[in-house]
Amino acid sequence: MTEYIKAVILAVVTGLTAPLPTSSSGHFFGANAFLSFSSETDELSLYYSAFMLAFSAVIFISLKDVYRKTFSVSTSGRKNYRLRLRNTLFSIIISCLIFIPVPETGKLLSDFFNSFLSADSFLNPILAGAAFILSGLLLALSLWYIKRGGGRKRKTVPFRSSVRMYIYSLPAYIIPGVSKMSLASVNLLLCDVSPSVILREVYFYSAPPVFVVSLIRIILAVVSGTEFNIFVLLVGAAAAAGCSYLTVSIIRKIKAENLFIFFSVYSLIMGVAVMSDTFVRMFSGT
Repeated sequence: MTEYIKAVILAVVTGLTAPLPTSSSGHFFGANAFLSFSSETDELSLYYSAFMLAFSAVIFISLKDVYRKTFSVSTSGRKNYRLRLRNTLFSIIISCLIFIPVPETGKLLSDFFNSFLSADSFLNPILAGAAFILSGLLLALSLWYIKRGGGRKRKTVPFRSSVRMYIYSLPAYIIPGVSKMSLASVNLLLCDVSPSVILREVYFYSAPPVFVVSLIRIILAVVSGTEFNIFVLLVGAAAAAGCSYLTVSIIRKIKAENLFIFFSVYSLIMGVAVMSDTFVRMFSGT
């Protein structure tokens, strides 16, 4: 299997899972372990960042009208869009301060995340599997709360809810298997936001920090001399963008609540499968 094919497969996996309430990094990790694409953490981080950059670009295009109004100085509903702008800037600043490997804390967290993208340790799939299970359980519990009649099904996102949504999703930037979409969605469900608007709001607030973090990580990787094939990277990024666009187009036609139920079950099954396979291989010595 050529390097191009492996990169495209990783890109397709990342592009399909990034817009969904399941972990793109966890799937990237699993696909790389299966394909043995690379064991170099810097190279893997570069490719994953490029694929996520492509995903965030797709979200910008999909929500271009909302972003345009947000950054416009003269628009109706100015108060609501000022709120969106403030929250967007907040999420970008927090991302840069915590996850960009320039301050010492950011370097530690980024190195911790990048180490999980390689498959050199049995601990990695165990923790990734546990993170999948956590994401699935959180989604299931929040949906159960809504089913019991909790919540007023707001159509807009209050300031504290959007800030909390981003803060709750921070662990997903560190541990593959934890889904940013799931954690952010859980917060909005518990804050009485209607399921019909959750995905739009999660996309809106997650795309800018994902774009900024991914872009800076790519720049730092290139400056540090990380070796990579530029044509393979570009082909992979194009594949990730195409798959992200396809996924976003499809899920817009699916009832959000049904989507969350499906991926709650999916995350639980995926987590159990990953952990079971790891323990079997560990105890069998393979």
